[in-house]
Amino acid sequence: MEASSSAVPNSTPDFETLSKHLLKFDGVIYLLISLLGIAGNTMVFIAFAISKKLQTKTNIFVVNLAFADFVTSLLLPIFAWSLISDIYVIHPWIDVICALAMGFAQVSVGCSLITLAFIALNRLILITRNRKTYVRIFRTRNCVFFLVIAWLAPMVADVTPLLFGIGELGFDQHAHICGAKSNNPYSYTYDVIIVGSYIPIPMLIIVYSYARIFRYIAIHNKKLSASQSISSDLQAR
Repeated sequence: MEASSSAVPNSTPDFETLSKHLLKFDGVIYLLISLLGIAGNTMVFIAFAISKKLQTKTNIFVVNLAFADFVTSLLLPIFAWSLISDIYVIHPWIDVICALAMGFAQVSVGCSLITLAFIALNRLILITRNRKTYVRIFRTRNCVFFLVIAWLAPMVADVTPLLFGIGELGFDQHAHICGAKSNNPYSYTYDVIIVGSYIPIPMLIIVYSYARIFRYIAIHNKKLSASQSISSDLQAR
C-alpha cells in the first residue's frame, strides 16, 4: 500500500513552478498590450497625417499622447522578455538594457500623464473662456513649450534621484522584471519620488478641469432652459 501510494506523483505544483507560469502569463499580456498599443497609436498618426481637419492645435497634444504611448508599447516586449526568460545570472548588458527600457518607459508614461493634463486645460479654456483668450494661451509657440515641458519634466524626475544615488534601475531579481532594483536601500524612496512626481499634479489638473467644464455646462443648460421657459410663457400670452 505504501509503495503504491508513493508511486502516485504529487499533482499540486510547487510555488516556484506556479510563479514561473504566472511570470510567463504576465509576459504574454505585456506582448498583447504592446501589439494593440503599436497598432492603435499608428492609426492615430495616419489619421492625423491624412486628414487636414484633424490637424488642429488640440490634436497636437493628442498626437503627442499617442507618440508617448507608442514609445511605451515599443518598450513592453523588453519587459515581457525579462518576465519570460529564465535569467539566473545577471550579466552587465542585461542590467543596461533593463535600465534603459525602464528609464524611457517612465519618461513616456510621465509624458502621457502630463499631456492628458494639458488636454484637459485646453478643453477647459476653450469651453469656459472666449476665443481670444484661448488663441492667446494656445498659440503655436506656447504649444511647443507645453510639449517640451511634457517630456522634460518626467526626464528630470526620472534622472535626478539616480544622480544622487537614490534608487537603481536594472533587472530586479526579486520581481524578475526590468525596473527599480529592490535590493537598493533607497528603492522605496525612488518609487515614492517617481509616483509623487508623475501622478498627483496631473490628476488634480484633470479632475479640476473636467469638474469645471461639467459645472459650466450645467449652469449654461439651466440658464438656457430658464430662457426657453420665459419665451414660451410670453408666446402663450
